[in-house]
Amino acid sequence: MYSILYDILFFGIPAALVILTGVSIYRFVSAKKKNRQEPGTFSEEEIRKRKIAMIVLCVMTGVLAAIVIGLIALLFMAVAYM
Repeated sequence: MYSILYDILFFGIPAALVILTGVSIYRFVSAKKKNRQEPGTFSEEEIRKRKIAMIVLCVMTGVLAAIVIGLIALLFMAVAYM
């Protein structure tokens, strides 16, 4: 029971965060592109919302990546000093 919970926490949440970041980037870029081709398709408020969501998710993904890289570096140092 707890094994599945740990797997979800360890693999599921980061995978979901990376997928959400990709979707957010795609939504922002597609809105900007479509607005450039057909002006007025998306309001400036909608583009601003998508941009804020993209920035927030990118920051969260970056923090997660920094934590993972830091833990890997700590593990390498721990093994080196054994």
